[in-house]
Amino acid sequence: MGLEIRDQVKNVDAVVIPVGGGGLIAGTALALKTLSPTVQIIGVEAEACPSFSRAMECGRPIDTKVVSSLADGLAAPFVGVNAFVNARKFIDKMVTVKEEFIAIAILRLVEMEKAVVEGAGAVGFAAVLQGLLPELKGKRVVIPLTGGNIDTTVLGRCLERGLAADGRLVKFKVTVSDRPGGIAALTNLICSVGVSIKDMIHERAWVKTDIFSVAVGPFYFPSALTVGGVGTFQKDGEKRAARASKYLKFSVRQVKVVVETRDQEHARALEEELRRHYDEVYFVSH
Repeated sequence: MGLEIRDQVKNVDAVVIPVGGGGLIAGTALALKTLSPTVQIIGVEAEACPSFSRAMECGRPIDTKVVSSLADGLAAPFVGVNAFVNARKFIDKMVTVKEEFIAIAILRLVEMEKAVVEGAGAVGFAAVLQGLLPELKGKRVVIPLTGGNIDTTVLGRCLERGLAADGRLVKFKVTVSDRPGGIAALTNLICSVGVSIKDMIHERAWVKTDIFSVAVGPFYFPSALTVGGVGTFQKDGEKRAARASKYLKFSVRQVKVVVETRDQEHARALEEELRRHYDEVYFVSH
């Protein structure tokens, strides 16, 4: 690969290479550094299995615990001895990337380049997205996309995870009135912001709650306030609230909602609108 880069791209300043067992970066770095000693060689690993980085720190390959990763092709618990010996003297920098940025990199490549790249092949791009290589700004950089061995099921999960990490797939949980129009009021509110509902599951309030809940009541009572033409509830004095809670205590349901937004700003607009109409709002982080 080093010779191909040399032939196809002139005056390269840096090459960002995925690292697993070390064979690819060893051969590429040897070729490039021999022909162009000033080329910067940067290795990228998944944070879930930084076996080469640990070998560099220890001065020799050591056994590294492997954790499940989107970049499963790089999950090598032990770096090749020959690869390590040949590569270490040519590598200028090693970085490790987080899983969420690998997912975002896969998503960006599909959206912008119409390219299907597996996690192991997208870690170089992920390192740039994560801001780990600011020194490369304005330089001529090669980032090889070294594989597309990913099936449709895994790709779908990666894209969803990328959307979530990018703040565009948002999940929250809300407790709404079980009276007629309670769910409709929520969906009308969501749609009024221009957000697309991807999934919605509603349960009765006796289901055990968790920290990701949105409380509406029990201190709400029917009023003339409407959202999208559907009656909702409005907070008032303690006496009327107490009377309302008597009827609403067992007349609520939990709704889990997953929505897709255009970007993080759009997601914030949704959050603001929800907080205007509901007392407590908690979102599930990716």
